[in-house]
Amino acid sequence: METIFDHGITDEEFKLLFGKYRTKEDIRAIKDQDSHYAMIAELYAFRDDPVKMQQYIEKIRDRQLQTDIARMLATDYEVKTERASSLRTK
Repeated sequence: METIFDHGITDEEFKLLFGKYRTKEDIRAIKDQDSHYAMIAELYAFRDDPVKMQQYIEKIRDRQLQTDIARMLATDYEVKTERASSLRTK
């Protein structure tokens, strides 16, 4: 099963994405591939790689989860991009 650990997630990225409420063991215990694809998509959104993010969103078979993750990450990515743009113009 493909997980975020196959994508070289750093300790810092893990803390930023999951906070103190989830451990690496919690993530490894998840047996649903779609959930792992969603987490990988979020990792690539965090890394500012929309192409990879979209590739992993498209791998999610559960259409409701796919839609929810796509909307969430698109909104997060848009906010992040707007903040970066506003900082560059100052």
